[in-house]
Amino acid sequence: MKDLLSFECLDSGYYSNTDQNFLYESVGYIIVNSRKSAEEKCHMMKTLLGCLVERFKLLLPQLHVQEQAIEVHVACSQKISDVLSHASRISKVFPNHQTTLQSGCLPCFVEVLPIFLQGLEVLVQREVVHAGVRQFLHRMIICLGDELLRYIPVAVQLLLKDSSSHDIQEFIPLINQLITKYKHRISPFLTEVFMPVVESIMKHLNTPFDPNDKE
Repeated sequence: MKDLLSFECLDSGYYSNTDQNFLYESVGYIIVNSRKSAEEKCHMMKTLLGCLVERFKLLLPQLHVQEQAIEVHVACSQKISDVLSHASRISKVFPNHQTTLQSGCLPCFVEVLPIFLQGLEVLVQREVVHAGVRQFLHRMIICLGDELLRYIPVAVQLLLKDSSSHDIQEFIPLINQLITKYKHRISPFLTEVFMPVVESIMKHLNTPFDPNDKE
């Protein structure tokens, strides 16, 4: 299984992204349902996620160089999207925060979250990378519980920075999930988190779709 998850194997094109997601999710299930201790499960999960983090860190700087050929940017952003997709699929072995906590693997996901949030600062191919980060955030709301709260303000700020109307549209489901999940617990973050959302929505509502339309 280790050979199947190697970068060389994943880049060979032999396995589709769907196949790769299945492989990562399967390894996640094997780890969580093994008879190992919580500490040992955490170590194995950290190793599995660590491979993805290593690849993410290797690829990310390429999207901060605007002089690169567009083909390089497109290929790089797709690989980053795949990394985030694999991480999201691994987390599907946890149906809720309690199972993540009981398995001993919660610290592993808390550790990788701020690293993956760096993807929100890319200069090019924003739409592709942001979609991958949003997908991961949707999963972390389910898996991390209150451990996620401290990361919400910075995530929202980066997601809404220089946002398009499409970005706002894609972000609304995440806001809805946050409200549903955290309810009154998120109230201390309301001003910091939701005012930028309102401001961005109003900005786009006040921007004419047709440049010649001033009304």
